[in-house]
Amino acid sequence: MREGEYPIKESLSALARRLRTTPGQMRFASATTALMTIVVSVAAIAVLHTRHDATQSLASVAQPSLVHASNAYANFSDADATASIAFLTGDLDLLYRRDRYISDLSKATAELAAISQTSGERSEIEPSILVINQNLPTYTGLVDTARSNNRQGFPVGAAYLRQASETMRTTILPAVLSIYRAEAGKLGVAYDSGRSQTGPLFLLVIAAALILFMIGVQFWLAGRTHRMLNLGWLAATMVTAVVAIAVGLVITSNTDGLQSARKRGSDTTAELSAARILALRAQADESLALIARGSGTSFAQDIEEVAKRLRNDNRSGIAWQVQSTLRDLDRDAYAKALGAELAAFLQEHKEIVDHENAGQFREAIEQTSQGEVPHLDLAVRVLDNEITESQRRFTAAITSASFDAPAVYFGVTLGAVLICASIGVGIYPRLREYR
Repeated sequence: MREGEYPIKESLSALARRLRTTPGQMRFASATTALMTIVVSVAAIAVLHTRHDATQSLASVAQPSLVHASNAYANFSDADATASIAFLTGDLDLLYRRDRYISDLSKATAELAAISQTSGERSEIEPSILVINQNLPTYTGLVDTARSNNRQGFPVGAAYLRQASETMRTTILPAVLSIYRAEAGKLGVAYDSGRSQTGPLFLLVIAAALILFMIGVQFWLAGRTHRMLNLGWLAATMVTAVVAIAVGLVITSNTDGLQSARKRGSDTTAELSAARILALRAQADESLALIARGSGTSFAQDIEEVAKRLRNDNRSGIAWQVQSTLRDLDRDAYAKALGAELAAFLQEHKEIVDHENAGQFREAIEQTSQGEVPHLDLAVRVLDNEITESQRRFTAAITSASFDAPAVYFGVTLGAVLICASIGVGIYPRLREYR
Protein backbone atom coordinates (compact mmCIF):
# COMPACT_ATOMS: atom_id res chain seq x y z
CA MET A 1 0.00 0.00 0.00
CA ARG A 2 1.36 3.39 -0.97
CA GLU A 3 1.74 6.06 1.63
CA GLY A 4 -1.34 8.27 1.87
CA GLU A 5 -3.55 6.02 -0.29
CA TYR A 6 -5.65 4.59 2.56
CA PRO A 7 -6.69 7.98 4.07
CA ILE A 8 -7.85 9.15 0.65
CA LYS A 9 -9.97 6.04 0.16
CA GLU A 10 -11.37 6.44 3.66
CA SER A 11 -12.32 10.05 2.96
CA LEU A 12 -14.02 9.15 -0.31
CA SER A 13 -15.89 6.30 1.35
CA ALA A 14 -17.04 8.60 4.14
CA LEU A 15 -18.24 11.15 1.61
CA ALA A 16 -20.10 8.47 -0.34
CA ARG A 17 -21.79 7.28 2.86
CA ARG A 18 -22.88 10.84 3.65
CA LEU A 19 -24.28 11.35 0.15
CA ARG A 20 -26.41 8.23 0.61
CA THR A 21 -28.16 9.88 3.55
CA THR A 22 -30.99 12.38 3.15
CA PRO A 23 -29.14 15.24 4.95
CA GLY A 24 -26.09 14.62 2.77
CA GLN A 25 -28.20 14.74 -0.36
CA MET A 26 -29.86 17.96 0.85
CA ARG A 27 -26.46 19.55 1.38
CA PHE A 28 -25.27 18.34 -2.03
CA ALA A 29 -28.39 19.74 -3.76
CA SER A 30 -27.97 23.08 -1.98
CA ALA A 31 -24.27 23.34 -2.82
CA THR A 32 -24.88 22.37 -6.45
CA THR A 33 -27.67 24.94 -6.79
CA ALA A 34 -25.51 27.68 -5.24
CA LEU A 35 -22.63 26.81 -7.58
CA MET A 36 -24.93 26.80 -10.63
CA THR A 37 -26.35 30.15 -9.51
CA ILE A 38 -22.87 31.65 -9.38
CA VAL A 39 -22.03 30.26 -12.83
CA VAL A 40 -25.25 31.61 -14.34
CA SER A 41 -24.72 35.02 -12.69
CA VAL A 42 -21.13 35.30 -13.93
CA ALA A 43 -22.23 34.24 -17.44
CA ALA A 44 -25.06 36.79 -17.41
CA ILE A 45 -22.73 39.62 -16.39
CA ALA A 46 -20.18 38.56 -19.02
CA VAL A 47 -22.82 38.56 -21.79
CA LEU A 48 -24.23 41.90 -20.67
CA HIS A 49 -20.74 43.41 -20.38
CA THR A 50 -19.87 42.35 -23.95
CA ARG A 51 -23.06 43.89 -25.31
CA HIS A 52 -22.67 47.06 -23.26
CA ASP A 53 -19.09 47.56 -24.50
CA ALA A 54 -20.15 46.94 -28.11
CA THR A 55 -23.04 49.41 -27.81
CA GLN A 56 -20.81 52.06 -26.25
CA SER A 57 -18.16 51.50 -28.92
CA LEU A 58 -20.75 51.97 -31.66
CA ALA A 59 -22.13 55.12 -30.08
CA SER A 60 -18.88 56.87 -29.19
CA VAL A 61 -16.19 55.52 -31.52
CA ALA A 62 -17.05 53.26 -34.47
CA GLN A 63 -20.04 55.05 -36.03
CA PRO A 64 -18.78 58.64 -35.41
CA SER A 65 -15.36 57.73 -36.88
CA LEU A 66 -17.01 56.19 -39.93
CA VAL A 67 -19.10 59.31 -40.50
CA HIS A 68 -16.04 61.54 -40.04
CA ALA A 69 -14.17 59.49 -42.66
CA SER A 70 -17.12 59.66 -45.06
CA ASN A 71 -17.43 63.42 -44.60
CA ALA A 72 -13.68 63.87 -45.10
CA TYR A 73 -13.88 61.97 -48.38
CA ALA A 74 -16.89 64.01 -49.50
CA ASN A 75 -15.25 67.33 -48.58
CA PHE A 76 -12.00 66.50 -50.37
CA SER A 77 -14.01 65.38 -53.41
CA ASP A 78 -16.08 68.57 -53.35
CA ALA A 79 -12.94 70.69 -53.04
CA ASP A 80 -11.50 69.00 -56.14
CA ALA A 81 -14.79 69.36 -58.03
CA THR A 82 -15.12 73.02 -56.98
CA ALA A 83 -11.58 73.82 -58.11
CA SER A 84 -12.19 72.11 -61.45
CA ILE A 85 -15.50 73.86 -62.09
CA ALA A 86 -14.07 77.22 -61.03
CA PHE A 87 -11.09 76.78 -63.35
CA LEU A 88 -13.35 75.67 -66.19
CA THR A 89 -15.58 78.71 -65.90
CA GLY A 90 -12.78 81.15 -65.12
CA ASP A 91 -14.24 81.79 -61.65
CA LEU A 92 -11.31 80.55 -59.59
CA ASP A 93 -10.89 83.98 -58.02
CA LEU A 94 -14.57 84.66 -57.37
CA LEU A 95 -15.51 84.76 -53.71
CA TYR A 96 -18.09 81.93 -53.71
CA ARG A 97 -16.00 79.26 -55.43
CA ARG A 98 -12.80 80.23 -53.65
CA ASP A 99 -14.49 80.24 -50.24
CA ARG A 100 -16.19 76.94 -50.94
CA TYR A 101 -12.89 75.36 -51.97
CA ILE A 102 -11.09 76.60 -48.85
CA SER A 103 -14.04 75.64 -46.63
CA ASP A 104 -14.09 72.11 -48.05
CA LEU A 105 -10.40 71.59 -47.29
CA SER A 106 -10.80 73.00 -43.77
CA LYS A 107 -13.79 70.75 -43.09
CA ALA A 108 -11.96 67.69 -44.45
CA THR A 109 -8.91 68.24 -42.23
CA ALA A 110 -11.21 68.88 -39.24
CA GLU A 111 -12.98 65.56 -39.90
CA LEU A 112 -9.63 63.75 -39.97
CA ALA A 113 -8.63 65.43 -36.71
CA ALA A 114 -11.93 64.29 -35.20
CA ILE A 115 -11.16 60.69 -36.21
CA SER A 116 -7.81 60.89 -34.44
CA GLN A 117 -9.43 62.34 -31.31
CA THR A 118 -12.25 59.80 -31.32
CA SER A 119 -10.15 56.74 -32.08
CA GLY A 120 -6.99 57.65 -30.17
CA GLU A 121 -3.62 56.16 -31.11
CA ARG A 122 -4.45 53.79 -33.97
CA SER A 123 -1.51 52.31 -35.89
CA GLU A 124 -3.71 51.05 -38.74
CA ILE A 125 -4.79 54.53 -39.80
CA GLU A 126 -1.59 56.44 -39.00
CA PRO A 127 0.05 55.63 -42.39
CA SER A 128 -3.03 56.94 -44.22
CA ILE A 129 -3.09 60.12 -42.12
CA LEU A 130 0.60 60.59 -42.89
CA VAL A 131 0.00 60.19 -46.65
CA ILE A 132 -2.75 62.80 -46.56
CA ASN A 133 -0.66 65.25 -44.53
CA GLN A 134 2.27 64.84 -46.91
CA ASN A 135 0.29 65.24 -50.13
CA LEU A 136 -2.30 67.85 -49.22
CA PRO A 137 0.21 70.75 -49.41
CA THR A 138 1.28 69.41 -52.82
CA TYR A 139 -2.33 69.40 -53.99
CA THR A 140 -3.12 72.91 -52.79
CA GLY A 141 0.18 74.17 -54.25
CA LEU A 142 -0.70 72.74 -57.67
CA VAL A 143 -4.16 74.30 -57.54
CA ASP A 144 -2.67 77.68 -56.63
CA THR A 145 -0.15 77.36 -59.45
CA ALA A 146 -2.96 76.50 -61.87
CA ARG A 147 -4.91 79.51 -60.62
CA SER A 148 -1.90 81.80 -61.04
CA ASN A 149 -1.21 80.61 -64.59
CA ASN A 150 -4.89 80.86 -65.49
CA ARG A 151 -5.00 84.48 -64.31
CA GLN A 152 -2.11 85.27 -66.63
CA GLY A 153 -3.70 83.43 -69.53
CA PHE A 154 -1.10 80.66 -69.67
CA PRO A 155 -2.58 77.37 -70.96
CA VAL A 156 -0.18 75.38 -68.78
CA GLY A 157 -2.57 76.07 -65.91
CA ALA A 158 -4.79 73.24 -67.15
CA ALA A 159 -1.90 70.79 -66.83
CA TYR A 160 -1.26 71.87 -63.25
CA LEU A 161 -4.94 71.42 -62.41
CA ARG A 162 -4.99 67.93 -63.95
CA GLN A 163 -1.91 67.06 -61.91
CA ALA A 164 -3.59 68.40 -58.78
CA SER A 165 -6.70 66.35 -59.45
CA GLU A 166 -4.52 63.31 -60.13
CA THR A 167 -2.86 63.79 -56.73
CA MET A 168 -6.25 64.05 -55.09
CA ARG A 169 -7.70 60.98 -56.84
CA THR A 170 -4.72 58.63 -56.75
CA THR A 171 -3.17 59.53 -53.39
CA ILE A 172 -5.31 61.58 -51.00
CA LEU A 173 -8.74 60.06 -51.63
CA PRO A 174 -7.44 56.44 -51.57
CA ALA A 175 -5.82 57.21 -48.20
CA VAL A 176 -9.14 58.57 -46.88
CA LEU A 177 -10.88 55.51 -48.31
CA SER A 178 -8.41 53.30 -46.45
CA ILE A 179 -9.38 55.05 -43.21
CA TYR A 180 -13.06 54.65 -44.09
CA ARG A 181 -12.63 50.90 -44.66
CA ALA A 182 -10.72 50.51 -41.39
CA GLU A 183 -13.51 52.29 -39.51
CA ALA A 184 -16.17 50.28 -41.39
CA GLY A 185 -14.39 47.08 -40.36
CA LYS A 186 -14.42 48.14 -36.72
CA LEU A 187 -18.08 49.08 -37.01
CA GLY A 188 -18.84 45.59 -38.35
CA VAL A 189 -16.87 43.95 -35.53
CA ALA A 190 -18.75 46.02 -32.94
CA TYR A 191 -22.12 45.06 -34.45
CA ASP A 192 -21.14 41.38 -34.65
CA SER A 193 -19.98 41.43 -31.04
CA GLY A 194 -23.11 43.19 -29.84
CA ARG A 195 -25.53 41.00 -31.80
CA SER A 196 -23.80 37.63 -31.31
CA GLN A 197 -26.29 35.01 -30.11
CA THR A 198 -23.69 32.54 -28.80
CA GLY A 199 -23.49 34.09 -25.33
CA PRO A 200 -27.26 34.58 -24.89
CA LEU A 201 -28.01 31.03 -26.08
CA PHE A 202 -25.46 29.57 -23.65
CA LEU A 203 -26.94 31.73 -20.90
CA LEU A 204 -30.45 30.55 -21.79
CA VAL A 205 -29.41 26.89 -21.62
CA ILE A 206 -27.68 27.09 -18.23
CA ALA A 207 -30.41 29.32 -16.74
CA ALA A 208 -33.08 26.84 -17.89
CA ALA A 209 -30.99 23.99 -16.46
CA LEU A 210 -30.77 25.83 -13.12
CA ILE A 211 -34.51 26.43 -12.93
CA LEU A 212 -35.33 22.81 -13.88
CA PHE A 213 -32.82 21.54 -11.32
CA MET A 214 -34.39 23.72 -8.62
CA ILE A 215 -37.88 22.50 -9.51
CA GLY A 216 -36.63 18.90 -9.43
CA VAL A 217 -35.09 19.45 -5.98
CA GLN A 218 -38.40 20.81 -4.71
CA PHE A 219 -40.26 17.68 -5.84
CA TRP A 220 -37.55 15.54 -4.26
CA LEU A 221 -37.80 17.50 -0.99
CA ALA A 222 -41.58 17.16 -1.03
CA GLY A 223 -41.20 13.39 -1.28
CA ARG A 224 -38.57 13.15 1.45
CA THR A 225 -40.02 15.65 3.93
CA HIS A 226 -43.72 15.00 3.17
CA ARG A 227 -44.33 18.72 2.70
CA MET A 228 -45.93 20.11 -0.46
CA LEU A 229 -43.77 23.24 -0.64
CA ASN A 230 -40.44 24.42 0.62
CA LEU A 231 -40.91 28.18 0.85
CA GLY A 232 -37.19 28.93 0.75
CA TRP A 233 -36.63 26.93 -2.44
CA LEU A 234 -39.84 28.32 -3.95
CA ALA A 235 -38.59 31.86 -3.29
CA ALA A 236 -35.19 30.99 -4.78
CA THR A 237 -36.84 29.59 -7.91
CA MET A 238 -39.03 32.67 -8.30
CA VAL A 239 -36.07 35.03 -7.88
CA THR A 240 -34.14 33.01 -10.47
CA ALA A 241 -37.04 33.26 -12.92
CA VAL A 242 -37.44 37.02 -12.34
CA VAL A 243 -33.71 37.70 -12.82
CA ALA A 244 -33.63 35.50 -15.94
CA ILE A 245 -36.63 37.30 -17.46
CA ALA A 246 -35.15 40.73 -16.61
CA VAL A 247 -31.80 39.85 -18.20
CA GLY A 248 -33.61 38.39 -21.22
CA LEU A 249 -35.59 41.62 -21.68
CA VAL A 250 -32.39 43.70 -21.48
CA ILE A 251 -30.68 41.50 -24.08
CA THR A 252 -33.75 41.54 -26.36
CA SER A 253 -34.05 45.32 -26.16
CA ASN A 254 -30.33 45.68 -26.86
CA THR A 255 -30.51 43.33 -29.86
CA ASP A 256 -33.53 45.12 -31.34
CA GLY A 257 -31.86 48.49 -30.88
CA LEU A 258 -28.62 47.35 -32.54
CA GLN A 259 -30.52 45.82 -35.47
CA SER A 260 -32.43 49.08 -35.97
CA ALA A 261 -29.23 51.13 -35.64
CA ARG A 262 -27.56 49.07 -38.34
CA LYS A 263 -30.45 48.81 -40.78
CA ARG A 264 -31.94 52.29 -40.41
CA GLY A 265 -28.75 54.11 -39.47
CA SER A 266 -25.32 52.76 -40.42
CA ASP A 267 -26.26 50.82 -43.57
CA THR A 268 -28.36 53.70 -44.87
CA THR A 269 -25.57 56.18 -44.15
CA ALA A 270 -23.12 54.01 -46.10
CA GLU A 271 -25.45 53.89 -49.14
CA LEU A 272 -26.11 57.62 -49.06
CA SER A 273 -22.40 58.38 -48.67
CA ALA A 274 -21.55 56.22 -51.68
CA ALA A 275 -24.12 58.07 -53.79
CA ARG A 276 -22.80 61.44 -52.58
CA ILE A 277 -19.24 60.49 -53.54
CA LEU A 278 -20.36 59.48 -57.04
CA ALA A 279 -22.27 62.73 -57.55
CA LEU A 280 -19.22 64.77 -56.53
CA ARG A 281 -16.99 62.64 -58.76
CA ALA A 282 -19.30 63.34 -61.68
CA GLN A 283 -18.88 67.09 -61.16
CA ALA A 284 -15.08 66.88 -61.23
CA ASP A 285 -15.00 64.41 -64.14
CA GLU A 286 -17.18 66.57 -66.36
CA SER A 287 -15.12 69.69 -65.70
CA LEU A 288 -11.75 67.98 -66.15
CA ALA A 289 -12.90 66.33 -69.37
CA LEU A 290 -13.90 69.74 -70.74
CA ILE A 291 -10.68 71.37 -69.54
CA ALA A 292 -8.75 68.71 -71.47
CA ARG A 293 -10.70 69.67 -74.63
CA GLY A 294 -10.99 66.16 -76.02
CA SER A 295 -7.79 64.70 -74.57
CA GLY A 296 -9.24 63.79 -71.17
CA THR A 297 -10.28 60.28 -72.18
CA SER A 298 -9.95 58.84 -68.68
CA PHE A 299 -12.23 61.51 -67.22
CA ALA A 300 -14.78 61.02 -70.00
CA GLN A 301 -14.78 57.26 -69.45
CA ASP A 302 -15.08 57.66 -65.69
CA ILE A 303 -18.06 60.00 -65.87
CA GLU A 304 -19.85 57.57 -68.20
CA GLU A 305 -19.36 54.83 -65.63
CA VAL A 306 -20.53 57.14 -62.84
CA ALA A 307 -23.55 58.26 -64.88
CA LYS A 308 -24.51 54.62 -65.40
CA ARG A 309 -24.48 53.99 -61.66
CA LEU A 310 -26.54 57.13 -61.06
CA ARG A 311 -29.31 56.15 -63.47
CA ASN A 312 -32.69 55.84 -61.78
CA ASP A 313 -33.66 52.80 -63.85
CA ASN A 314 -30.48 50.82 -63.17
CA ARG A 315 -31.47 48.34 -60.45
CA SER A 316 -27.85 47.45 -59.78
CA GLY A 317 -26.85 51.11 -59.50
CA ILE A 318 -26.46 53.04 -56.27
CA ALA A 319 -29.11 55.65 -57.19
CA TRP A 320 -31.87 53.04 -57.51
CA GLN A 321 -30.76 51.37 -54.26
CA VAL A 322 -30.71 54.64 -52.34
CA GLN A 323 -34.14 55.68 -53.57
CA SER A 324 -35.53 52.24 -52.71
CA THR A 325 -34.05 52.51 -49.21
CA LEU A 326 -35.51 55.98 -48.72
CA ARG A 327 -38.96 54.77 -49.76
CA ASP A 328 -38.70 51.87 -47.31
CA LEU A 329 -37.97 54.45 -44.60
CA ASP A 330 -41.07 56.48 -45.60
CA ARG A 331 -38.89 59.22 -47.09
CA ASP A 332 -40.75 59.16 -50.40
CA ALA A 333 -40.58 62.91 -51.01
CA TYR A 334 -36.79 62.91 -50.68
CA ALA A 335 -36.46 59.82 -52.86
CA LYS A 336 -38.54 61.55 -55.52
CA ALA A 337 -36.51 64.78 -55.24
CA LEU A 338 -33.23 62.86 -55.53
CA GLY A 339 -34.51 60.93 -58.55
CA ALA A 340 -35.63 64.13 -60.26
CA GLU A 341 -32.27 65.86 -59.78
CA LEU A 342 -30.31 62.82 -60.97
CA ALA A 343 -32.56 62.47 -64.02
CA ALA A 344 -31.99 66.14 -64.82
CA PHE A 345 -28.23 65.69 -64.41
CA LEU A 346 -28.22 62.74 -66.82
CA GLN A 347 -30.15 64.73 -69.41
CA GLU A 348 -27.77 67.67 -69.04
CA HIS A 349 -24.80 65.33 -69.32
CA LYS A 350 -26.17 63.84 -72.54
CA GLU A 351 -26.49 67.29 -74.07
CA ILE A 352 -22.99 68.28 -72.88
CA VAL A 353 -21.53 65.19 -74.58
CA ASP A 354 -23.37 66.16 -77.77
CA HIS A 355 -21.80 69.65 -77.60
CA GLU A 356 -18.34 68.14 -77.03
CA ASN A 357 -18.70 65.76 -79.95
CA ALA A 358 -19.71 68.72 -82.14
CA GLY A 359 -16.68 70.70 -80.96
CA GLN A 360 -18.93 73.25 -79.21
CA PHE A 361 -16.83 73.53 -76.04
CA ARG A 362 -18.07 76.98 -75.06
CA GLU A 363 -21.68 75.74 -75.09
CA ALA A 364 -20.65 72.59 -73.22
CA ILE A 365 -18.91 74.66 -70.53
CA GLU A 366 -21.90 76.95 -70.16
CA GLN A 367 -24.32 74.02 -69.85
CA THR A 368 -22.03 72.34 -67.31
CA SER A 369 -21.84 75.34 -65.02
CA GLN A 370 -25.42 76.55 -65.44
CA GLY A 371 -27.28 73.28 -65.97
CA GLU A 372 -25.51 70.16 -64.79
CA VAL A 373 -23.70 71.45 -61.69
CA PRO A 374 -26.80 73.01 -60.05
CA HIS A 375 -28.67 69.69 -60.38
CA LEU A 376 -25.77 67.75 -58.89
CA ASP A 377 -25.48 70.31 -56.09
CA LEU A 378 -29.16 69.82 -55.27
CA ALA A 379 -28.76 66.03 -55.38
CA VAL A 380 -25.82 66.27 -52.97
CA ARG A 381 -27.89 68.54 -50.73
CA VAL A 382 -30.66 65.92 -50.56
CA LEU A 383 -28.10 63.24 -49.77
CA ASP A 384 -26.49 65.39 -47.07
CA ASN A 385 -29.90 65.92 -45.48
CA GLU A 386 -30.66 62.20 -45.53
CA ILE A 387 -27.26 61.34 -44.06
CA THR A 388 -28.05 63.68 -41.17
CA GLU A 389 -31.45 62.01 -40.80
CA SER A 390 -29.81 58.56 -40.82
CA GLN A 391 -27.51 59.71 -38.05
CA ARG A 392 -30.52 60.83 -36.04
CA ARG A 393 -32.13 57.40 -36.48
CA PHE A 394 -28.86 55.71 -35.50
CA THR A 395 -28.59 57.81 -32.33
CA ALA A 396 -32.20 57.05 -31.36
CA ALA A 397 -31.73 53.31 -31.95
CA ILE A 398 -28.44 53.18 -30.02
CA THR A 399 -30.09 55.06 -27.14
CA SER A 400 -32.85 52.44 -27.03
CA ALA A 401 -30.21 49.67 -27.13
CA SER A 402 -28.22 51.15 -24.24
CA PHE A 403 -28.75 50.14 -20.63
CA ASP A 404 -27.42 51.11 -17.20
CA ALA A 405 -24.73 48.44 -16.91
CA PRO A 406 -23.76 48.99 -13.23
CA ALA A 407 -27.43 48.84 -12.17
CA VAL A 408 -28.01 45.65 -14.17
CA TYR A 409 -24.81 44.03 -12.82
CA PHE A 410 -25.90 44.94 -9.29
CA GLY A 411 -29.34 43.46 -9.92
CA VAL A 412 -27.88 40.17 -11.14
CA THR A 413 -25.48 40.00 -8.18
CA LEU A 414 -28.23 40.83 -5.70
CA GLY A 415 -30.41 38.16 -7.28
CA ALA A 416 -27.63 35.58 -6.84
CA VAL A 417 -27.24 36.53 -3.16
CA LEU A 418 -31.01 36.28 -2.59
CA ILE A 419 -31.16 32.90 -4.32
CA CYS A 420 -28.36 31.46 -2.18
CA ALA A 421 -29.88 32.97 0.99
CA SER A 422 -33.32 31.55 0.14
CA ILE A 423 -31.81 28.11 -0.42
CA GLY A 424 -30.16 28.29 3.01
CA VAL A 425 -33.37 29.44 4.66
CA GLY A 426 -35.30 26.65 2.96
CA ILE A 427 -32.89 23.78 3.66
CA TYR A 428 -31.70 24.60 7.19
CA PRO A 429 -34.97 23.68 9.01
CA ARG A 430 -35.12 20.36 7.15
CA LEU A 431 -31.53 19.52 8.15
CA ARG A 432 -32.33 20.23 11.82
CA GLU A 433 -35.02 17.59 11.70
CA TYR A 434 -32.31 14.95 11.21
CA ARG A 435 -30.16 15.97 14.17
